[in-house]
Amino acid sequence: MYTKMIKKYIEEHAGEIFDAGYLYEKFFQLIPNKTYLKIIERFVDEGGFQRISKGVYLIGQQKDDIDPILEFYTSNFSGMIIGNRMYYELGLIDSPGEEIELLTSKITTSTKNINNYKLRYVDMFFTQGMIEVIQGLECIAQFSGLEEVDQLKLFVVIEKMIESYKDPSFRIITQNMKYDYATIKTLAKLLNEQNIANNAIEIYEELTK
Repeated sequence: MYTKMIKKYIEEHAGEIFDAGYLYEKFFQLIPNKTYLKIIERFVDEGGFQRISKGVYLIGQQKDDIDPILEFYTSNFSGMIIGNRMYYELGLIDSPGEEIELLTSKITTSTKNINNYKLRYVDMFFTQGMIEVIQGLECIAQFSGLEEVDQLKLFVVIEKMIESYKDPSFRIITQNMKYDYATIKTLAKLLNEQNIANNAIEIYEELTK
């Protein structure tokens, strides 16, 4: 029965990532943990799983033109790219670097490394608006450390952050991520200049006492 449960899942998710820890908590807690791990090892031995990292497997073969790690940990509002890869995809810098940093709700530890991916757990639902606010905050926080930033494209990122800002979303972001006071002060200044009602500083001070 237990093998059938997992087999049904992998048949429905061919080409996707199987994160043993996350999926156990999400779907398979009825299975005794030792039995669960033995079933996974059997699928590895039989070629149904490809081991990518500790506790992380690819189901079958990779789908064409799809990064299975990025897809699994960021799809369905579960995560986003940050760091140099984010700046590169936003057109701010010319080189993305080797390391890819992700925020995700799909891991069971505070951090997780999978090859060149560095994952950090956040308990957040990543709507487009939430992503745009975080992108703006990340750029404000890291601006002094970026070389050869495209200023016009940075303006676009900041503009989207301002348009997407909402106090309740900012509260969730502040509960999950650490920004210094200078970053939040800059955020509030930008919002006030555009007459966007906000309590950014008050929320930040309340949550970081």
